[in-house]
Amino acid sequence: MRIGLCLFFNYPFEKNFPILRRLYGDYFDEIRFIQPLVETSEKDAFTVYRAAFNFSGFFSDARQFIKEMNCDVVIFAGDDCIINRDVLGNRFEEVFGVPGDGFDMFVTKLWPFSANAWWKNMQKLRALGRLFGQGGIFDQRIQNWKSYFPQADELALRLESLGVVNGPIDAPPSDIVARMPLDQQAVIRGFFQGKGTCDLPYPLAYGISDFFIVGGHILDEFCHNAGLFAALNVFSEFSTPTALAATQGRLSQCPDLGLSVDWTYGNNPEKEFFVPQSFSEIDDFLNSMPKRLLYKHPVKLSTVRD
Repeated sequence: MRIGLCLFFNYPFEKNFPILRRLYGDYFDEIRFIQPLVETSEKDAFTVYRAAFNFSGFFSDARQFIKEMNCDVVIFAGDDCIINRDVLGNRFEEVFGVPGDGFDMFVTKLWPFSANAWWKNMQKLRALGRLFGQGGIFDQRIQNWKSYFPQADELALRLESLGVVNGPIDAPPSDIVARMPLDQQAVIRGFFQGKGTCDLPYPLAYGISDFFIVGGHILDEFCHNAGLFAALNVFSEFSTPTALAATQGRLSQCPDLGLSVDWTYGNNPEKEFFVPQSFSEIDDFLNSMPKRLLYKHPVKLSTVRD
């Protein structure tokens, strides 16, 4: 089975290409890079022209480039992840199975949009603003947009089968709304119209999008869906997981396979980046990773010198 690794960058950083090739070259049949905005002469790299805010569009823009890997499985990982190359390279079939035979896709974990105190997530407020009203996806600047997207009721059922139940979302308390920036207040008031709860206008999943896996046999469909949800111009932690859920096939998550990850936001002040200075330091770290740990995020590889 051919296993490919597609590494994508939030910002162009071609100097890390050799580091990543050295780290993973012996473990994967093909490695390719996707970076934004800066042209490259590297044959294993592709330039996309969009912001990393909704990087699901990277995969539709680079669809042919990714398909040319000609792999049975493509592992997608952000450049600020360090992945367990033993599990994902040497032991892939043991852990995940064979594509088309119980395994098609993998995502770390999916959560519903309508979690408790959902309004504390600024990106959810922005996504809600995109789903209705003037300037949102429902206005007529995108004619008949729903006709291009998966049917809302079918997608909702699919998400429910994956444990994502988007029930009615509660309006934030009025005192909290009063302290929000004016643009966020406008979203809340325009959407709820004084009601205590409302249904989400279109089903969305929420989840970590820095790492996921797609079988080669459904890669084309996933890339198409990734482009569709990128067109919503919502944060990638909505667009990429929802695109995966909309793709036909079994979508596994960490709890299904007894896997874990070491992930936190890159700007979390309570947890430091892993900033190795040498390959030997990286090798020591990788060799010490638990067998069921898939990856660590965030890492910074630009400091590696030898």
